[in-house]
Amino acid sequence: MIKMGAKLKKEENKKLTVVKHNSIVEGNYQLTVYESRILLTCIAKVDSKKKLTDHHVFSITVNDIAELVNIDRNAAYTRLKQSVDSLLNRFITIDVDGGLPLKTRWVYGVRYAENEGKIELRFAPEIMPLLSNLKGNFTQYKLTHVLGFQSSYSIRLYEILCEKMGGECILEVDWIKKKFEIDNEYSRVGNLKARVIDPAVNEINTYSNMRVSYTQVKRGRTIVGFKFVYVIAIDKKSSKQQQKFSEFLNEEKIKPEKNINSSTSKKNINNIDDIDNIEYFADMRKKYGDAVTNAIPDHIIELLKSQGRW
Repeated sequence: MIKMGAKLKKEENKKLTVVKHNSIVEGNYQLTVYESRILLTCIAKVDSKKKLTDHHVFSITVNDIAELVNIDRNAAYTRLKQSVDSLLNRFITIDVDGGLPLKTRWVYGVRYAENEGKIELRFAPEIMPLLSNLKGNFTQYKLTHVLGFQSSYSIRLYEILCEKMGGECILEVDWIKKKFEIDNEYSRVGNLKARVIDPAVNEINTYSNMRVSYTQVKRGRTIVGFKFVYVIAIDKKSSKQQQKFSEFLNEEKIKPEKNINSSTSKKNINNIDDIDNIEYFADMRKKYGDAVTNAIPDHIIELLKSQGRW
C-alpha cells in the first residue's frame, strides 16, 4: 500500500524550482555531482521572493535523495555523510555588479544527523542575497530536470544555456575552463570535448527538458569555442513536440567550424551568423511552429515579422 504522505511529498518534490542569481550561474567553481545535488535541492527550498537570513536552515535527507535521484538508500547514506566535510571546503568566485571578484564559501555551517540520515546547512552570508529577494537577472528551472545527470559539468552547461535563453550561444574554450575551474586540465581540446562537452550534451538530451547540439568555432586552425544550439521543451509529455525536437536536431542549423578573429565580439558573431541564416530561421519557423520559437533570437523574430514571414 502506498502511503498518501509519501505520494504527496513526491508530487511536491517534482515542483521544486531552482532560482539563483546569474552571477552564481556564471561563477567560477567546481563541485562533485553529489555536492551539486545537495546544494541545488536546498536552493530549490529557498523562497526566492523573500529575504534569506542566517536563521534559515535547509535540510536534505536520505529519503529526499533516494526519491529525487532514484538511487539506493545505502549509497545515499554514504554520500551524504561524505559531503558534510567536502561542502565546507567548496568555494565559488563571483562577479557582482561589475565589482572586484568575490571568493566565498557556499555554506558557513553544515551538520549531519547520522541517525536521521539528514544534512542541515546554512548558506554563506555572501550567497544568501543571490538566492533570495530576487527582482531580476536570475535563472530558474525545475530541479527534476538536472537530477538525472551523472556529471556536474552537465548541470553547469544546462544552467548556462538556460541563463542565455537565446536558443544559441558561443562559449569560448578558455571561458568554459575558467568557469568550470579546469584551467590546468584538458590542454587538448579533443580531450575537453570527450570528457566534458560531449558527456554533458548527451546527458542534457537524455535526461532534461532541453535538446542541444553544437559545432566547433575556429580561429584559423585552432578551435577556440563551441556554438551551442538548443530548444527547451514546454511539455516533456508531448510526443508531437518531442518529434519536432528530434527533427530540429537533425537540421543543419549552423555552418560547422566558423572562423573568428580576436577582434570580433561574441555579440557580433551571433548577429552575423543569424543574418546569414535568416532563410533557415524562416523555414524552421514554417516547419515546426512554436516548438522552436525559443531557439530563434528576438531580433530575428522582429525581422521576420517586419517581412511578414512570422
